[in-house]
Amino acid sequence: MAKGNENIEIENKFLTTQSTLEELVSLYSSPDMSLFVQVVERDERINTYCDTKKKFHLYQRGMEFRTREKNAEKIKADLKTPQDLAKPEIGPRADGLMYRGEYSALQCASNTKPCLACFNESSAGPFIADIKDKKLKEWVKGRFKRWKVTFAPAANLDSTIEMALERGTFFSPDGKHESEELFFIEFESKDGNVEALLQCINKFKEIHGEKVTLSTRTKGEMGLEWLESAGGIPSHLADNFKAAQQKRAKYYTKMRQADEENKQSAPKQPSAP
Repeated sequence: MAKGNENIEIENKFLTTQSTLEELVSLYSSPDMSLFVQVVERDERINTYCDTKKKFHLYQRGMEFRTREKNAEKIKADLKTPQDLAKPEIGPRADGLMYRGEYSALQCASNTKPCLACFNESSAGPFIADIKDKKLKEWVKGRFKRWKVTFAPAANLDSTIEMALERGTFFSPDGKHESEELFFIEFESKDGNVEALLQCINKFKEIHGEKVTLSTRTKGEMGLEWLESAGGIPSHLADNFKAAQQKRAKYYTKMRQADEENKQSAPKQPSAP
């Protein structure tokens, strides 16, 4: 295992439609945009989201363990956490941004068993000490096609903002369940400049605000919650998952809590005849 890296991830995520995403991909891929943005980078990736086998310890703490193939020999493992592990918050703050700790490490592809041990020496180590030896299970995967746009806002030319345009689906590792296709727009500050990030997001919302919806969830929690709704979590573990949801709810930000309440109060769609 290579020495890990630690970082603070500051990002904003929107959900949108296929037509809006395709419109933006076309716009930023245009030669006319080359004076304002760096070359658009495209890639396809499969994310695997893991948690403990029975009690979803990471999910209940607002943490995510994600693996992704880096190349034929290496797999990148990421542990995402609330920024302040002593006083965790789950969801966007009042400014609409999510602040998360991000711990990364590389492991040999031949070692196919995911484990938390690679983060024992990180600053997150004390907060996973009680579960560091628990076996992890691959619960859900995500297959995403991604266009990355990197640029500097006009008012902060020394700052770097990354916009990712993504489309893809979640699916269960056994292939029995697959979600409908989802479309994401993510903004992230690569140098921690919150002011520049908010300026960029606000300008984007002025132009495209009617076509996007703020997401209060990360892709990791979206995937696990989709899996539960699709019946992909065994029935004998259903109560454990609901207990994990209740435990994590006490860490929700006001914005995340409001979204949860709206979700629960929304009328259920009638079943198809």
